[in-house]
Amino acid sequence: MRRLHDRLRAYLKIARVSQQVRGLLSSLKVEDAQDPAGPQRYHHHQLAALLYWILHGNGRKTPRFPFGPPHLELFDRIQSALSRAEQWIPRPWHPRVETTVEMLDSIARGLEEDGDTCDLVHELRQRWHLFDELRQILRLEADPCQPKAPLLPAIELRDRRGVETDLKRFEDKLHRLAHEKKHHYSDHSRSAPELVLAHLARYRHRLFGHPVLRG
Repeated sequence: MRRLHDRLRAYLKIARVSQQVRGLLSSLKVEDAQDPAGPQRYHHHQLAALLYWILHGNGRKTPRFPFGPPHLELFDRIQSALSRAEQWIPRPWHPRVETTVEMLDSIARGLEEDGDTCDLVHELRQRWHLFDELRQILRLEADPCQPKAPLLPAIELRDRRGVETDLKRFEDKLHRLAHEKKHHYSDHSRSAPELVLAHLARYRHRLFGHPVLRG
């Protein structure tokens, strides 16, 4: 995933996505400072919330890559800016809101028009979903910097048996996906499902604990 994620980060930087959104936010703050009691004040607050959300998400701390894909999430937020504005800012919109939302939509459409970037995002999203699904199946915490509390032995044993069952289903799914994607890759590269299957085969003997401890 890193190669794709780094390419997306570079593209968003070249497109100046964050820089443009910060510029809109700064100009909004300047207008509010010049006219703090203006009739548009309420809409400006809603608009500022939208811009902050595009830049920072819901305010939760995003786990570091690869446990969180921050640039993919930024891409998704800018793509949904128009629909979020429709939900969050009641109409009729102040002209300043109209102009800002149109600019956000223009940024999103510019990203959509780049076919290579859309393909990159699609592939990155598929790979990250596989990675995230595997971590959920293995009962791994979302953010390894905040480990969960240890389970009681009996619960942990039951949980490990559930992991084995879920992992078997996941491997069956990966085999189907690998077969479907086979014609998309050359003989010298492997698809994401094939890579995951190869790692599972390599480390399977370490996933479920020593049989004496499980008895």
